[in-house]
Amino acid sequence: MFEIIPAIDLSAGRVVRLSQGDARRSTVYGDDAVAVGRRWVRSGARRLHVVDLDAAFGLGAVARGVISGLGSLDVALQVGGGIRDIGSAVARLEAGATDVVAGSLLAAPERLAALVAGVGADRIVGAIDVCRGGLQIAGWRQKAAIRPMEAFEIARSLGISRFFVTAVERDGTEQGPNLSLLRRFRNRGCTVWASGGIGRLEHLIAVASLGLDGAIVGRALYEGRFSLEEALRVVAC
Repeated sequence: MFEIIPAIDLSAGRVVRLSQGDARRSTVYGDDAVAVGRRWVRSGARRLHVVDLDAAFGLGAVARGVISGLGSLDVALQVGGGIRDIGSAVARLEAGATDVVAGSLLAAPERLAALVAGVGADRIVGAIDVCRGGLQIAGWRQKAAIRPMEAFEIARSLGISRFFVTAVERDGTEQGPNLSLLRRFRNRGCTVWASGGIGRLEHLIAVASLGLDGAIVGRALYEGRFSLEEALRVVAC
């Protein structure tokens, strides 16, 4: 079944969306992340994608209270942002996350292997964040030395089987997904979710037609381009 996964990005306790990962281009959508999460769950979400932007940018402590509140909802909760060692991953899991999202660690195979050994590959989602063909790490502020597909294959070799692929230059723009990028990661025996650029129902249909497993949607839901219920109906057809 094709999943629609609402995104909840956290900054200073508020729900925000950035444009192309730029913290200077931020829109605030609420002060109560748990209420926002509850809204998505009531609308049919089975999974939430949470990014702790303060932790990703090294600007603050882990939002444990918010993660705990979201973790109390009847939904799978994948949490990312600033996860660069076992301790930071365990902190999210203990707070209530179902899974942790590894992005920067995909460019550091030895540390990624340590994370897998510490928490298990089945608790890790790999983040393939791509800009101009390169793998972006450290809150999308650095370009990794290895290519996106190389990072993907290393993670797979360690037993990680779920990934989301983000076109950074389209994130928060609603200009449509990067279908050529997404095609590279389909049909490889893994769960792959698309991220970045979803702005219309037609964009979801295009992603589903590639055979991917779902899409992470943020600004389009918050701006009311379509409802979660509408999105779920469209991809179910």
